[in-house]
Amino acid sequence: VKIFGKIQSEAKNIIDQLKQEKKYFPTILRLFGSSFTEVLSEAYDLIAYDFAVGADLAQKNSPNLIFQEISECGGIEILFDLFQRNLNQKSRDDAANLLTMLFIHSEFQNALMRKEIIDYYINPLINSNSNGQSIEHLSLTDLAQVAGNHPDILKDNFIAKAVQVMFQTSDVFLFDFLEIIINAGTQSTLEQIKQEISVAKIKELYQHKDSDIQEKLQIKQENKIRDVFEKCGGMIKLIQIFQSNIYKNKLIVQYSIVAIGLLHKAMKVPDGLGFAVIDELKQMSEYGGDLEIVRLSAIVLSMLAESEQNHSDIITDGLSRIISRYITRFDQKIKYQGLVFILSLLNFGSEQTKLKVKQGVSLSDIRDLIGNRDQNIVMTAQLLDQWLQFIS
Repeated sequence: VKIFGKIQSEAKNIIDQLKQEKKYFPTILRLFGSSFTEVLSEAYDLIAYDFAVGADLAQKNSPNLIFQEISECGGIEILFDLFQRNLNQKSRDDAANLLTMLFIHSEFQNALMRKEIIDYYINPLINSNSNGQSIEHLSLTDLAQVAGNHPDILKDNFIAKAVQVMFQTSDVFLFDFLEIIINAGTQSTLEQIKQEISVAKIKELYQHKDSDIQEKLQIKQENKIRDVFEKCGGMIKLIQIFQSNIYKNKLIVQYSIVAIGLLHKAMKVPDGLGFAVIDELKQMSEYGGDLEIVRLSAIVLSMLAESEQNHSDIITDGLSRIISRYITRFDQKIKYQGLVFILSLLNFGSEQTKLKVKQGVSLSDIRDLIGNRDQNIVMTAQLLDQWLQFIS
């Protein structure tokens, strides 16, 4: 294997040397000056592999391996000229794709090029009538990973427009796209996104009926395994474990409670069982030494809160104390799940439930979390801070 690898490496070096000696790239790039679509297509097929390999092998924050070679022979200008000539959809796609791969991890040096390439790729995200242009996930991902591209991406109410198109097309790539921007962005980018994603807009997303959007948000989705458990008798067995006194290992009983709760995600827990299960989950929030149990209790209560029919049992007795336990914990995951629990009660609750939640939540505790190092916690805390102020 080592010998074969060495032969491959030497062969690649020889090929690269020949390409330089024969001026391979300048020769192929000149073909992009043609107006014949067949010539342009052949030229793309000849050169695209080298661009893709150069992009794939580029280390983080490093340029495409062939960037300098292409730049020195005027290749960037040639490709941008092809893009601007707009001879047909394919030539425009090919030119944009090559330029995006070439500028992997890097800002476009030309402001006009940056604007036009970004506008081209985000067009199907914000325009449902984009003349057959598809959403290019890979190229958009590459663009989103460069902080210098973010102002041109987010300009002109991009998020509001993209959300509306997402509702029409059910393509949920927007969630992944914004997550990449958040992870790669500057503080000013984060602030801009937070301002544009208003409380009303997030509520609209959470309440949207489209199954793909709901699945991406992982909210208001009933557990599909529940029917299987019921048919095979698994649910009855879990309830028997929970209600039995024969198990000395408390963890067995606690995990049966967790399982029952998970299987009733976004559904009412049956009468005669609901109060007992929810009460046990609330008690599990007290387990100081077992963080996993505390975290699971917060997750399950959040899921049960997706059904308004469970709210009376959830908000009865000690809601303020339970919320405080979750969001003031040292453990980051418990803090976040505690915030999600509050969010679920507000999102699916009646006006009475919302008022009860507002009375039970310390705004100072929520605002303390806005300075957290975890961006998920920060954004959720900011949302709750705004939302709670609107409740009267």
